[in-house]
Amino acid sequence: MLFKKQLRWEISNATGAIFLILLTIIFIFMMIKALGNATSGKISPQDILLLISLTSVMYIPHIIIGSLFIASIMVLTRWYETSEMVVWQSSGLPLIRFLLPLWKISFPFFVLISVLSLVLWPWSNNYIEQLKQNFKQRDEISLLVSGQFFELDKSNKVLFIENLDNTKVKQRCKNLHGQELTKCEAQNSEISGIFAVSLDKDNVDIMSAKQGYMLEQNFGKYANLINGERYLIKQKSNDISNYQAQNILFDELKIKIKPSIASSDDASNYPARALSTEFLWKNPNQNNLIELGWRIAMPFSLLVLQLWALVLAHANPRKGKYFNIILSMVVYIVYNNMISISQIWIEKHNVSVLFSTSIIHVSLLIFGIILLFYRTYGLYFIKNFINKSNNKYK
Repeated sequence: MLFKKQLRWEISNATGAIFLILLTIIFIFMMIKALGNATSGKISPQDILLLISLTSVMYIPHIIIGSLFIASIMVLTRWYETSEMVVWQSSGLPLIRFLLPLWKISFPFFVLISVLSLVLWPWSNNYIEQLKQNFKQRDEISLLVSGQFFELDKSNKVLFIENLDNTKVKQRCKNLHGQELTKCEAQNSEISGIFAVSLDKDNVDIMSAKQGYMLEQNFGKYANLINGERYLIKQKSNDISNYQAQNILFDELKIKIKPSIASSDDASNYPARALSTEFLWKNPNQNNLIELGWRIAMPFSLLVLQLWALVLAHANPRKGKYFNIILSMVVYIVYNNMISISQIWIEKHNVSVLFSTSIIHVSLLIFGIILLFYRTYGLYFIKNFINKSNNKYK
């Protein structure tokens, strides 16, 4: 029909314009935040554009929903102001007949938001967490300099290197005895005058060597000590003088400086928002169910808001031209806050995820349908419903 084509064309154009405006605003705020984090040393300056792009993927579902919601209200309100809505309704199209075309227009966006929330949202969060962890590890390694004590990975190990030469980089494929290694090691730098202490409850481990080198193995970084000594001191009782000491000479000894990079498959290293939807479904604990419910509810919130766009769209010269837009923004904010409150209910009061998630969307959907019928048929709808109910039970 003609009105469906006109409605689709105007809403699509308005949605595209609003989307670009909102995306530009969000992009500017994200850039300011990213630059602040890079200045404070939380992220690498080289990863700023990558982080902004990944964060944009996280915000795009919200921007699409908000853009389509505001665009629908703007188009329908303009139809009221220019009396186009009067023409359509005089032609036999009640207001409730606009709901199905609005949902049909929203269907491609529904599919896109489903893909973004169920697939791209966890992927981008997972990638961001990996970048943060890798930069944190790289930042700690950068503190390793000659002539200073260095605490290894915030543990009970301390390392001292007298000389650190980063210019000598080579591959090592044989050990000290001339035997072939199963895998060649990358020697990043040579070190000398190494001293390390490890404290573990009642045990003290002291290691020293005149020379060694830094190497990367299994995505971790190690200090490989060559031809050194190791002193193991074990306290037998609370008496400090009662201890057992052991002196060991070694050819090679590796001390882990940088832990291995966290694998993207290891769920213990990441929050629920960075886990795949498939993993959340197969591991239904409380946090995973909260995140899973939020992802599933995201595309359905688009349909609920489209219903409310039809309810809120009207023209009243006494209330101002942008009253409906401001009211729609308030409804959108309240709706998102209610979803956040439902997550708190699940976490604090052990409420069912299905109940807490569905009750908000279903309640707003039913309430919106009632208001839509009221705007279409007025009080006649309510009186007719009451009369039919009374006649049914007589």
